[in-house]
Amino acid sequence: MRYQEFRLTLGAALVCASIFGAQAAQAQSRTYCAVEIGSKGVKGRGFEFGVKGGDSSVRTGFSRDINTTIIASLKDGLFSSTAIDETAEAVSTLIKEMRAMTPDCKAFAVGSSGVAIAKNKEALVEAVGRRVDVGDLDFVTPEQEAEYGFISSVPKRDWSNTVLVDIGSSNTKMGYVSDGKFRAADIPFGSVSLSKKAADGGADFSKALAGVLDTQVRTSFRDASSKAPGMSNRKKVIWIGGAAWSTATFMRPDQSLRPFVRLDRADVKRFIGSLNDRTWSNYKPSAKASAKVHAAFDKDAARVLDIFTRDNLLSGVSIFDAFLNDRGVDGPVNFARQGQWVMGYAAAKFADDVWSDEALE
Repeated sequence: MRYQEFRLTLGAALVCASIFGAQAAQAQSRTYCAVEIGSKGVKGRGFEFGVKGGDSSVRTGFSRDINTTIIASLKDGLFSSTAIDETAEAVSTLIKEMRAMTPDCKAFAVGSSGVAIAKNKEALVEAVGRRVDVGDLDFVTPEQEAEYGFISSVPKRDWSNTVLVDIGSSNTKMGYVSDGKFRAADIPFGSVSLSKKAADGGADFSKALAGVLDTQVRTSFRDASSKAPGMSNRKKVIWIGGAAWSTATFMRPDQSLRPFVRLDRADVKRFIGSLNDRTWSNYKPSAKASAKVHAAFDKDAARVLDIFTRDNLLSGVSIFDAFLNDRGVDGPVNFARQGQWVMGYAAAKFADDVWSDEALE
């Protein structure tokens, strides 16, 4: 099956359910054990693509992150040997955990654009290969990350009026569809890279962060928008990445089970304020929320606290606030809970495993 056909199918699906420990109901399906090697660490994601009676679905299950020092170790364009071994071990651990749950899954690992910048990334490939078989370990570009994120996040009906914003650890990717083609842009600031730059700027982190946002981040956004105007004039915004997930978790705790969480400017400002006064982790679901919502919130909140520092979150959410400040329209913002570029990557690379022309027909 051709990639364009799969984009249409997956972009219209966005159905989420538990897959591990239960028999899949698709007429044709494939389960993937995916590992994304990112700037902040390694993410293990288990998911299934399927099609039955012409309807497509994306079912998600396993999700675990392991923080590593891979980018923090970068010096003169080289990863340290310790960080390489640490990261390779994390990849192996996650693959083995997912394979133990679903032995017949298609396992693969892929490096993010932030990790791809290292001169010795092949040493990482070799270290992973010595520990676990994941086939060819690829690295993606920022443009590919944006497109793969768009595929997994934006329903087909919204393609023409939506811009995707994916704030990662080392950079921010954006993209939209124009005249049937995907247009992407990125800026060299993410939640970790911006926090590091602000921390290097002086003892007062918040003041230094504001300075970098004003003099560099907003300028980068304006430059990107001048080359790709859809960044600022598409009415709808889909926001993904750790900062988006954290904002949705704490600002909309009653929506912890929803695949899309509606956010507004007030939520972004409120979260920035609570990060500044260090009350951000005090938010909880309301008394009227169900037990399942409370359980989902507790799980997500604990993961956010385990993965991100307060400075990382403040930086990431502030990047998004800067993006919204310079937009030419004021439209809806949604966090896509299943928006993960690694799913789009699987759709592009392994589509023929499952999505045959006959199945789509």
